[in-house]
Amino acid sequence: MARKIVCAAAAACLVLATSGCSIFSSDNPRDPVKLAKIQETAGVSTVWSDRLGGSRLSFLTPAIAPNGIYAAGGKSLYRIDPASGAKVWTFSLKEEITSGVGSDGYFAAVGTTGGQVVVADSEGKEVWRAKLPSEVDRPPLVGHDLVIVHTADTRITAFNAKTGSQVWHYQGQIPALSLRTPREMAFFADGILVGQANGKLAGLSLAGKPAFEAAISLPSGITEVERLNDVVGAPLIASGLLCASTYQGRLTCMSAQNGTTRWSVKVDAVTGPTSDGRAAFVVDAKGVIHAYSLTNGAELWKNDTMRYRANTAPVALGGYLACGDYDGYIHLLDPATGRETGRGRISGAVRVTPQQLGDGALFQTEDGTLALLRASGR
Repeated sequence: MARKIVCAAAAACLVLATSGCSIFSSDNPRDPVKLAKIQETAGVSTVWSDRLGGSRLSFLTPAIAPNGIYAAGGKSLYRIDPASGAKVWTFSLKEEITSGVGSDGYFAAVGTTGGQVVVADSEGKEVWRAKLPSEVDRPPLVGHDLVIVHTADTRITAFNAKTGSQVWHYQGQIPALSLRTPREMAFFADGILVGQANGKLAGLSLAGKPAFEAAISLPSGITEVERLNDVVGAPLIASGLLCASTYQGRLTCMSAQNGTTRWSVKVDAVTGPTSDGRAAFVVDAKGVIHAYSLTNGAELWKNDTMRYRANTAPVALGGYLACGDYDGYIHLLDPATGRETGRGRISGAVRVTPQQLGDGALFQTEDGTLALLRASGR
């Protein structure tokens, strides 16, 4: 029980940054900075927007599939037309959805408050559901005829996507403490990548066998809080590199071919890395956005004008970078300098990294808004 209480406190600091919580640094509250006036040379436009249902502390994120967008909110799963934002169908559940959606376009999977994984087909009909030992704490992976689920007890379970029968399971090491923060698994080569709470990135085969384990960073400090070292966000696969970041740790990029470390930099990351093909971006615990060269890890710039605003990692949006914050502001940054060049706003806190879609990006907020946004010069 004590472990859960401390984890909840950690989540309050990382997720509810609006209060200026700072149990990891000092006793002094650190309020989000007020946004400074900027000379806007770019604008944010909404292609479409809809309300799906609230998702406080659930980190709901949509899945983009060849036949549409699969998104969740409240007690409902939706398939959405990416061109218009119209709901193609709605699949209603009796329990709230607690994890983002995983989909390959044939099946869509979510986790619920009752500790179940529920799978629907592309027409919104339930295919199967299964009871799990604990809460689903990240979006399921769906593909290769599998639905792969990670639960809060670090267990990874793979089910047959068509029948729901269990194919395999893998038990990770259970840490004394762990952060509640957005995380994702990813398919890679002939297996999956899973960030762990011990600062390591694990690779499993599609048969559930351990393939490799790479140390992104090592814990340091005396207390369990000081030794928190979770891999956060999602692993990044870009430009022949495989990158991951850790809380109170490092951003490390390895060769995607042989796993050799190419470069590693110290950064107290609270987001996974993103990239525009030239640089890798992470946000630290103070809300500072860092840009590092994908080639050698040299820091290209950092933006510290949005401290403690719980910024998401930025994604490429047109010729700009875009990130969201706890107050629903969307910030456009110059990818060469990191300077803020434009600003917009949507309803609700943006807690999860936006997803690129064509020349736009999908933003889902805590209060259930899903919006497709684009950037334009002025």
